[in-house]
Amino acid sequence: MLWWSIVILAIFLIGLTKSGFGSGAGLMIAPMTTFAMAHIPKYGTDAALGLLLPLLMVGDFIAIWQYRRLLSMKIVRRLVPGTIIGVVLGSLLLRWFVRQQAAVAEALVNIDIGFESVFLVLLHFYRVWRARGELPAYMPKIWRSFLVGAFAGVSSTLAHAAGPIISLHLLPQRLERGMFVGTCALYFFLMNALKLPAYYQVGLFAKISPQLAMTFAPLVLGGAIFGYWVNRRINDRIFTNTLYVITFWLGWYILAKGAIGLRGQIRGGAMSSTSKVALVSGASRGIGRAITIEMARCGFDCVINYVRNADAANEVKKAVEAAGRRGHLVQADVGESADRRKLVDESISVFGRIDLLVNNAGIAPDARVDILEADEESFDRVIKINLKGPYFLSQLVARRMIEQVKAGVASNPKIVTISSVSAYAASVNRGEYCIAKAGLSMMTKLYAARLAEFGINVYEIRPGIIKTDMTGPVKAKYDKLILEQDLTPIHRWGRPEDVASAVAAIATDRLPFSTGEVINVDGGFHMRRL
Repeated sequence: MLWWSIVILAIFLIGLTKSGFGSGAGLMIAPMTTFAMAHIPKYGTDAALGLLLPLLMVGDFIAIWQYRRLLSMKIVRRLVPGTIIGVVLGSLLLRWFVRQQAAVAEALVNIDIGFESVFLVLLHFYRVWRARGELPAYMPKIWRSFLVGAFAGVSSTLAHAAGPIISLHLLPQRLERGMFVGTCALYFFLMNALKLPAYYQVGLFAKISPQLAMTFAPLVLGGAIFGYWVNRRINDRIFTNTLYVITFWLGWYILAKGAIGLRGQIRGGAMSSTSKVALVSGASRGIGRAITIEMARCGFDCVINYVRNADAANEVKKAVEAAGRRGHLVQADVGESADRRKLVDESISVFGRIDLLVNNAGIAPDARVDILEADEESFDRVIKINLKGPYFLSQLVARRMIEQVKAGVASNPKIVTISSVSAYAASVNRGEYCIAKAGLSMMTKLYAARLAEFGINVYEIRPGIIKTDMTGPVKAKYDKLILEQDLTPIHRWGRPEDVASAVAAIATDRLPFSTGEVINVDGGFHMRRL
C-alpha cells in the first residue's frame, strides 16, 4: 500500500505541475514512480515509464486547453525537428536497454533516471545562481533550439525528464507565465505522442496497458485543479526548491542502486549470453516451484510463469536469486494463445535464449464426477490448459530452439513435460484429466521424433502421488492406500523435490542418448506385481 501511495502522489504531481504551479516537481515524478514500482511485485522499474506516458499526455492536454490562447507556435516549431531526432535516438537506446537481461535493464534504467535527476537539479541551481543579476531576454538561434529539442527528446524517451531542459531553454526568453506553461504543454504533448510507438515496440505497456494507466487520469485532473487553486496562495519558489532538493537525494539513491546492481550483474556474467535459461510453466507452487529452484541450483537462469499468485511467484524469484541466478516473472495462462506468445517472446526478450522448457502447468477438474455424468465445460477447460496449452507452447519454444541451434547460440536444448500416472491409470471420476495426461505422452513422442535431427531431446516425467495442494483434498484416502494397503513399493508420499531431481538429471545432460523417454517418479506404482 505504501508503494502505491507514492505512485498516486507522483501522478497527482503531474496535474499539479501541468497547471503551472511548482513546475520543478515535474522532475520528481519519474524517480518517485520508478522508486515505488521497483518494490511492487509483478511490475518493476520498466513499468513506471509505461504507466506515466499516457498520464503525462492527459496533463499536457489539460494545460493546452487552459492556456489555448497563449501558445507560442514559433518556439514549438523550432524545437520539434530536433525533438524528432532525439526521440528516435532515445528509442534506439531504450530498445537496447530492454533487450538486456532483466536485472541489467533495470540497473541501466535506474542509472539513467538517477543521473538525469541529479544532473538537472544541479543545472537548475546553476541557472538560479547565474541569474542573481538581471539577464536580458533573448531569442535562441535555430541551431540551438534544434540541439535543445534533440537533448530533450532523448532525455524524455529514456526517463520522462525533459522538463528542466525545456525550462532552461524558455525561461531566459522571458515569456509571460501563461504563455510559458501553454507552450511547454503543447511541446510536451507532441513529444509524448512521438514516444508512443517506441514504447509499444519495446514492450513498456506489457505490464501496464495505456487503458489501465488511464484509470488514474482523475488524479491528474485533481492535481491540475489543486494547482490552479494554490497558484496564488503558496510561494511557488519555496515549494519548487524543496522538491528539487528531495529529487536530488532521491536521484542519488536511484543512481547508486543502479550502479551497484549493474556492477553485480557484470561480475556475475550477466552481460553475456552464455548462461542457460529454463522456462518453467506453472512455477509458483508445488512441483513447478521445486523444479524452478532446482534449475537455479543447476546454474540456469529461470523464467517463472504464473497465472494468479504473484506473491508466491515472487518468493520463487527470491529463491532463484538466492541460488545466485536470475529470475524473471511472466504472468501468462498457457491455455490462451496470446499468453503463450507473450510468455515465449518475453523470455527471449529478457534472456535472449531458452535452453530448457518444462511443461508443468496444469489443473485438476473442479469436481470429481463420474464420466457418465461429466459435462463438456469441465472437459474443455482441462483439455485447454493441460493438453492444448503445452502442445502449442512446445511448438513455439521448439521453433526458437531450432533457430538457436542453427545460429550456434545453444546446443542440445531440451523439452520436459510433466504428465502423471493418470496417463495410463484409469480414474473414471476424472476422465478429462486422464485423457489430457495420456495426450501428453503422445505429444512427447511426436516432438521427440520431430526434433531429434536438431539435437533437441524431449522427455516425459510421470509423477505418482505427490504431496501438493492439488492432492490435498484426497490426502486421507492416499495416506491409507500408501501406508496401509501397499499401493506403492516405496511406502511414502512423493515430494515435489523428487520430480525436480529427475528434471535436473535431464537438464544437466545425464541422459544424452535418450529421447521420447518416460521417467516414472512414482515410488514404483507403475510396476505390475503379483
